[in-house]
Amino acid sequence: MPGIFDNIKSAIDDGAPTELNRLTNKKMIDRKRRQALKDTPKANPGNSLNEHPFASTQQGGSGAKVAEVPVTEQNRQGGKMSSFYQNNIVGDSTYIDTHSNKRIKINSYE
Repeated sequence: MPGIFDNIKSAIDDGAPTELNRLTNKKMIDRKRRQALKDTPKANPGNSLNEHPFASTQQGGSGAKVAEVPVTEQNRQGGKMSSFYQNNIVGDSTYIDTHSNKRIKINSYE
């Protein structure tokens, strides 16, 4: 997932937090995604918009770094995040570290 890796790395290099807290409220997540993507042009066909910090975290929303990535990467990342949340019982406000392979490995080139 090189496009997503590059977006996360760029966001962190620009000062985005690496320590995030999960959100589970769907309405709040949708609102944060709208805030993050506000004034961002739609992605080209075959691509999707990726934001970091993620909309599914308390730190997501306005000010998130947004990049266009292949939709296949976006879908793969979504699946990895969903599996991680479910398999590790990551509930509301649970701490996740996007910079450490010890906690969550969604920001790698795998």
